[in-house]
Amino acid sequence: MLDIYSTSHDNAVAKTIAEYDKFRQAHLDDPSPVERHFMEATKEVKLIEKAVKKSKKKGVNEPVTDSHRLKNKASESKNDFP
Repeated sequence: MLDIYSTSHDNAVAKTIAEYDKFRQAHLDDPSPVERHFMEATKEVKLIEKAVKKSKKKGVNEPVTDSHRLKNKASESKNDFP
């Protein structure tokens, strides 16, 4: 009687391993979470570059960044003192 259960269990384990191997083979080329994040970030950077190029073609000034704001505040504070 015990032999029947162990054979059944062994068959179930073998089938599970075979199914997992099929799954892994089907998903080997899928990008990892880090790779997906990198691809999304790359797309965002390209969109930003495209928008900057468009704004330069139209003659619009470059977008103001935090570093520009900090430089302007620093120069304003220097002008406040005699």
